[in-house]
Amino acid sequence: MKKLYLFIFLSSFIFANKIVTMETTMGKIKLEIFSDNPTISKTTHNFERLCEMRYYEDTKVFKIVKYNMIIAGDPTGTGKGGKSIYGGKTFDDEIDKDLNFNKEGMLAMANIGKNKNTSQFFITTKPTPWLNGKYTIFGRVIEGMDILYKMDSVPTNKNGKPLKNIYIKKVRVVQKKRPENLKKVKQKKINVSTYKESQNMAREF
Repeated sequence: MKKLYLFIFLSSFIFANKIVTMETTMGKIKLEIFSDNPTISKTTHNFERLCEMRYYEDTKVFKIVKYNMIIAGDPTGTGKGGKSIYGGKTFDDEIDKDLNFNKEGMLAMANIGKNKNTSQFFITTKPTPWLNGKYTIFGRVIEGMDILYKMDSVPTNKNGKPLKNIYIKKVRVVQKKRPENLKKVKQKKINVSTYKESQNMAREF
């Protein structure tokens, strides 16, 4: 039984949501990736691994759909490039019906057609419910919406290409977000009256 509890405890860290920081020429954005959602595991793994490979660094925000979304993730800067970690090939959409675009700041794959995802992604700057069920949502903005609003205000040509270059300069997977139940466990340990008691609890676990 103790081994089972230990496995569950360690698994909660392994599969916990990850946090990604994205430094751009207009400021820093912090993203929560839904790494613990098995429905979108291929998508989250692809994005996290590309971040770890620094694939997105020194790439441009290549399109701004005014008052809707910021699109990036293509090293060619054209909207026609980008490769996945899966042999450079496209991979299928992973639609979780519990995730939606009913609020701003949602992170999703910018596919080049149904079931054709590579490395491109977009972040919404307003609720866009008409996109529900069409694109794979795999994260959300937890800090930096003000930066995205600034990007949205950059002038573009008629095709949405920014007239001012916006670069992603640095991307890091910086930590794993602990599930709420683990936060509660940690709080209980902090409230133990003596250090000796907390040691005994750890040994029993």
